[in-house]
Amino acid sequence: YVREVVEARKLLYAGLERLRIRFHRSEANFVLIQLHDRVSEIRKKLAAAGVLVRDRSYEIKGCLRVTVGNCEQTLRFLTELERIWNNPLETAPAVPHPRP
Repeated sequence: YVREVVEARKLLYAGLERLRIRFHRSEANFVLIQLHDRVSEIRKKLAAAGVLVRDRSYEIKGCLRVTVGNCEQTLRFLTELERIWNNPLETAPAVPHPRP
């Protein structure tokens, strides 16, 4: 498991660098990414796409915490992030509410 997280973290770093998104390197299984004034928008759109991240703006302004999972999960996150990052005017799809 540890090796896969290390590989996924490298994949995440490469994807963020390609998108020119600043991030804080970590030895843990999470990475803080700096999204500035787009943090709330991106968090909501990721959630609507089924990708959950944590808004850490109350600790470090404009930051999301991304948990590093396996490589497949990391690629899914990067795919959704790239779609959102490159289309800032796109609205998030409605999140369906679970039925009681």
